[in-house]
Amino acid sequence: MVSYGEVRQWSPGPLDTAERNLKALSDQLIDLSDEFVTTSTPAGWTGDAASAAARERTTITGRMEDIVAGVAAARTGLATAADAVVTLGHAVAEVDALARANGFGIGDNGAVRDVAPPQVPADQVDEVRQQRQRMAAELVDRVEQILRRAREIDLDLGELLNKVAKSEPENTAAVQSLEPPASGATPAENAAWWSSLSEDERQRIIENHPDWIGNRDGIPALDRDQANRAILADEKARLEAEESRLQADLDDNWFGGVFTDDDAELEEVQGKLKGIEAIETKLQSSADLGERERHYLLGFGTEDDGRAIVAKGNPDTADNVATFVPGTGADLAGVGGLLNRGDKMWLAADDSNASESTSVITWLGYDAPDTIPHATSQDYASDARQDLDSFHDGLRVTHEAGGPSHNTVIGHSYGSTVIGHAARDLDLDVDKMVFVGSPGVGVDNASELNIDPGDVYATTAREDIIRLTPEFIHGNHPVDDDFGAREFQSDPGTDGVSGNVKTHSAYWDDGNKSLTNLGHIIVGNTDKVT
Repeated sequence: MVSYGEVRQWSPGPLDTAERNLKALSDQLIDLSDEFVTTSTPAGWTGDAASAAARERTTITGRMEDIVAGVAAARTGLATAADAVVTLGHAVAEVDALARANGFGIGDNGAVRDVAPPQVPADQVDEVRQQRQRMAAELVDRVEQILRRAREIDLDLGELLNKVAKSEPENTAAVQSLEPPASGATPAENAAWWSSLSEDERQRIIENHPDWIGNRDGIPALDRDQANRAILADEKARLEAEESRLQADLDDNWFGGVFTDDDAELEEVQGKLKGIEAIETKLQSSADLGERERHYLLGFGTEDDGRAIVAKGNPDTADNVATFVPGTGADLAGVGGLLNRGDKMWLAADDSNASESTSVITWLGYDAPDTIPHATSQDYASDARQDLDSFHDGLRVTHEAGGPSHNTVIGHSYGSTVIGHAARDLDLDVDKMVFVGSPGVGVDNASELNIDPGDVYATTAREDIIRLTPEFIHGNHPVDDDFGAREFQSDPGTDGVSGNVKTHSAYWDDGNKSLTNLGHIIVGNTDKVT
């Protein structure tokens, strides 16, 4: 089995040399084949011997064609392998550089060692240790994927050359193993696999298998965006066909949907199409803008109530990255309003600090509870925590050189509960947490969230109906004094039952203090937070 040290020494040179030598031989074979094919039997020669000679000539011609095809396949395989080795070399250099920059070493056996741990004050030891553990885990994942890709390159080329040697009919093309890591792979493993592929291989996957990477954390935003746009277009066509079928069934049924579920199914399909239209409108509205301002589709699906992850600004290059997790009732049908909230937070952040780039991501990456009774359950948060944690690990992995971005996660209503469960159970990798109109986050104190309580912020409007949530359901409210978060201002809202309900969604209204404060928190201007 190939070792990491051996992969470090891999060079495309011998493969390129072999390919050039085969080309020279191939040219000679083609010349000889052409000459043989154009040579005819002597004029007037007939009889059994002439017929046998003609048959042998046909056989020889076929064999020569097979040889030429085999040599061509071998050349293709060698050239493809050489390109793959070049790309793999870049991945090795990138991982080695990442290790050196963070005080780690990678042995020839692939073992990751912490060779230069930093000296830090006693009150920072635990935090730094966790950061280094995460970095070590990322390096291990990347090394494993490099070795996986190296084995694939080796096996693919060996299998192809064996077929050529045996003159098997399948030897006419080199098929590279491009399939992604298994389900459950870490973002670092996904990133290492993607970086080990050539640009042509990546584009082939985007065009032919967009589902492989559309919702795969650790894949760069630009590539996920391309893949998800293709997935969205396919799903739109499928839903439009389903809409037409359901409408036709209802039109042909005298009783409408009284004795079937067609009317409810049609409403669901039309809701998802409405969400798709809102996403398309948002993508088109910023298509001509630069990467700091345009929208990126980082995730999409129509299962359950639908999924959509949309970024305003490229998170892979932004100085500040905020992830907005919506709450109860959030679904694909209503994603347009959620995206507008994301855009408003982006504008508020830009108003607070226009000198730095910001990306605000609307993360509808989970099945949110549909109703208030459903929102009393912790199951939705438990089901979503792994996906939210993986997404944030992916943001760290794909962020380009220049230092880590300042990452904030913002949860509204039940979205805050999702964040709390991910932070409590999985050590969510963010710099700041913000809870807006929260019913509780699964802990009674900010110190239980695996983050400095000074980096936890919360606001709940005075008239927000969420204040009526009993604390035995999801724990203390984050705005409670004994929770330990830094409370910031939002407008008080409107009294009365209907006013209380409206107030729960008013945090993004123009002019609301909460919106201004969210902008300050996202860019790190916490001294301006009121």
